[in-house]
Amino acid sequence: MIRDIASPSSLRSSAPQQIVDLNGIAVFVARSEFGQEIWRSDGTVLGTYMLRDIQPGSGSSTPLDLFVVNHYVIFTAIVDGLGRELWRTDGTGAGTIMLRDIQPGPGSPFIDDPIVWQNKLWFSATSPGFGSELWCSDGTVAGTQLAVDVRVGSAGSSPGPFAIFGGMLAFGASDNVGRELWLSDGTPGSTTRVTDLPGSPGVRVRGVVNGRIIMTAVDAATGTEPWSSDGTALGTALLRDIFLGTDDSGATDFVATSSGIMLFTADDGTTGVELWGTDGTAAGTTPVLDIRAGIDDGNPNELTEVNGVVFFEADNGIHGREPWVSDGTSAGTTMLADLNAGSNSSSPMFFTDAFGEVVFSAIGTTLGREPYTSSAIPGNVALLGDLASGNGGSAPSDFAMVGSELFFQATALSAGSELWTSDGTAANTGLLLDLWPPQGDSNPNNLIDFGGQLYFVANDGVNGEELWTSDGTPIGTTIVADLNGAGSGNPDHVVEWNGALWFAAADSGIGRELWSSDGTNAGTQVLTDLRPGVFGAEPEQITPFGSLLLFSANDGTNGREPWVTDGTVGGTLMLANIRPGSSSSQPVDFLDLGNGLSVFVASDGSIGPELWGTDGTPAGTQLLADISPGVGLSFIDDQVVMQGVAYFSASSPGNGNELWRSDGTIAGTFQLIDIRTGGSSSSPRELTVANDRLFFFATGNTTGRELYVSDGTAAGTQPVVDYLPGTAGLVARRMVALGDDVVFVADDGSTGDEVFFSDGTAAGTVLLADLGPGEVDGVLENTLAAIDNTNLVAFAATELTDGLQVYVTDGTQAGTVQAGQFGTQAGIGAAELDLFTGVGSNVYFLADDGITGAELWLLDLTGAQVAFAENYGQGCDGPAGFTPASGVNSSPQLGNASFGVTVSNTPPLSLAAALVAFAPSGLPLGGGCELLLQAPILTLPSLTTDSSGEGISPLGIGSDPTLIGLQVFVQWAAIEIGGPVLDVATLSDGVRIVVGN
Repeated sequence: MIRDIASPSSLRSSAPQQIVDLNGIAVFVARSEFGQEIWRSDGTVLGTYMLRDIQPGSGSSTPLDLFVVNHYVIFTAIVDGLGRELWRTDGTGAGTIMLRDIQPGPGSPFIDDPIVWQNKLWFSATSPGFGSELWCSDGTVAGTQLAVDVRVGSAGSSPGPFAIFGGMLAFGASDNVGRELWLSDGTPGSTTRVTDLPGSPGVRVRGVVNGRIIMTAVDAATGTEPWSSDGTALGTALLRDIFLGTDDSGATDFVATSSGIMLFTADDGTTGVELWGTDGTAAGTTPVLDIRAGIDDGNPNELTEVNGVVFFEADNGIHGREPWVSDGTSAGTTMLADLNAGSNSSSPMFFTDAFGEVVFSAIGTTLGREPYTSSAIPGNVALLGDLASGNGGSAPSDFAMVGSELFFQATALSAGSELWTSDGTAANTGLLLDLWPPQGDSNPNNLIDFGGQLYFVANDGVNGEELWTSDGTPIGTTIVADLNGAGSGNPDHVVEWNGALWFAAADSGIGRELWSSDGTNAGTQVLTDLRPGVFGAEPEQITPFGSLLLFSANDGTNGREPWVTDGTVGGTLMLANIRPGSSSSQPVDFLDLGNGLSVFVASDGSIGPELWGTDGTPAGTQLLADISPGVGLSFIDDQVVMQGVAYFSASSPGNGNELWRSDGTIAGTFQLIDIRTGGSSSSPRELTVANDRLFFFATGNTTGRELYVSDGTAAGTQPVVDYLPGTAGLVARRMVALGDDVVFVADDGSTGDEVFFSDGTAAGTVLLADLGPGEVDGVLENTLAAIDNTNLVAFAATELTDGLQVYVTDGTQAGTVQAGQFGTQAGIGAAELDLFTGVGSNVYFLADDGITGAELWLLDLTGAQVAFAENYGQGCDGPAGFTPASGVNSSPQLGNASFGVTVSNTPPLSLAAALVAFAPSGLPLGGGCELLLQAPILTLPSLTTDSSGEGISPLGIGSDPTLIGLQVFVQWAAIEIGGPVLDVATLSDGVRIVVGN
């Protein structure tokens, strides 16, 4: 580690979530030193504890989908060798068991769409010989079984989602005639298809209202729209073609009210995404309210029924996104309150029934995100508590009523994100228990090499999130500038251009604008205030373009549009108001083609997001191609540049999603090749340039997803290898260039996610290492990063012996090796690894070693290891007020025979001893003391401190190179009669020592 940037008082979070009420006991998921596991709480400290370490050690079983059934909570959890299977708990450790290994071995049954009905949990699951079918469980082993095999054989019907319709389950399922509407009483003999709609209707059941099933289905003439059924073929019909013609209305978020109206959101092509309602009839399917008048979206979201009405968030174009309520009528649909005054948004979420009202999380004008309560009456909204004083906010979530008490997750500076409770009053809303209190996270991000030095964004807990720099040493890791003295500058979109770093950042006086920095405090300054006032232009998509810089911004008048700057105030201007007026064209993905032209994606409002080009002037900014004509979506993605040409995937009518190219001109923009001929899509992804070759993954006419290579011509675009013959194909994840070749992460069906290499030939495409044995994933796909000037690729991977570690590869099996060592216990390793960034021969990255939180680390690819020592944890006071402190006398370098550990701040002439271990811990001993060492623990010879209460114990370091990287943890015990440890001693804080060069 380079430096522990965040203060130790910024504590780690257990992040409790998915809280449910099991007979007055809260059962939930939380993270601790044992990973993310299942916990319980009765609202007291002693009654709050982990039920079972389902995935033993620090690994996580990651419980999901908690449902209360009978006297159990049924959920899914992951165990090595078993996959994600069905578990249950009765609120005791002994009663927390796996119900059934539905998919034997390490595979998972893909449990989906669970619903509680008839005192059982019903769900779809995949099992050998049956495929995905209807299962149920009453919370017992014997009562967990396949209920109905809708589609006989191994293909599976993939039933779901489910709704309760009278005494039946209504759901969509696939048989030989397509995905249709089915009804079942839970037995094979009474499971029938309701009707056979034309084509492939893709039925998805959305709910039940007034004795009718509401669903969405596809029709060739109307697209995907809402339908209803009374459970008979004759009674199944289209409710309304909301978006006339073959376009889809996007109807979603169906929620029923007590007035017999089911609310949902949809887009009719004229008023934007707004609130609609249906009573289950065609005549009764109508818009409820055009919340944001005109074609702009009111975009209702988070629709949640509480006491018969529906709460949601929406934007009326005046007040931002605020809480609303609806009883299903236009007159009964209204904004509750403007919690974040003016056009700012309070962005309410997590609406939950509590205390006869609704509780939710929202951002107040001066409070940050905090909990609120409200009835359905406009203006009747109250703050439940300012849990994190000031404008930071406690970000409450996962609200759940357990008995008469509200449980939820919230974040406080003293404890991180932990479990809180409330009786509905601000006075009795407080932290229940800090479940996991190790050290703080600075969360470094936006890592970039600038002039051979690393620059990055981090939060030290004092200045907020600001710009930092590092030369790879602790003393050389410093903050560049505190951009926003009143809070966080939150620099983002950091790029190097024209001899400086350019980025977006916030200042409380001018909002978020475009800044530059030469790497010094004095040389860090805002370019100009594009949007005068406190809101800011919010620059994004900042992209170097020769002697110019492209970006998107919103000046408050023209919406978000493309802008350009030459680095001066006078040379900063909008390229084009592509979508006239105050609406936004939302330009994204600027690419410098290197030929004086750039391409990007934007929408003018009359057509969907399409490819545009610019030469950096307003006159030279134009639409290059309407790939999917009209308002259709072309889904432009994965853009890269090779030899002055942009290559990307895009969808066009009749061809599907295929490989396109553009040289920045209208004539030079066209589909390069139709790999999967006809209307089907080859869906090229992970486009990667390796010098003069383009690699990508695509699906062929007769093959599954495989690796392709192209020289930029149709004739020169060919599959590299059919790695898995037939239609199975690789599950491709991520790819980076390694010189002329590529390294990629993929799952070949037998290895899990692992790292592969290809030189563009069939024989040269090989698995480099199966780090996770068998089908267990080894490589963290998003960490794969090519390190410039080293001919190496770095990544994070997990294997059984050492857990999560850093790896590098040179593209050979022999050269794919673990680099360094996190942790000292088998199978544990780091808690988090990410953001690998090369600077010279060094790799900087984010790591959480389980001790210091998420911090900045360095791997020297020359083999050097920086020697360092750092303190962790806290000591405890003795009766005379002395708190022993541990330290070191010099750097723990290889060959430092005079190295020693020191103790200070003890009573004069005290007896003290250094305790030594090879792993940290945090075991409370009472009296404010913690044992910070994990067994086995060694004891160095005791000593008597001097008249100043100080002492040193020798711990000389030899010259053996195998000692490099060794970690040792030391804590002192000082004898003091009446002390908090056994009434005779006090303990110091800990010191972590890493041996280096």
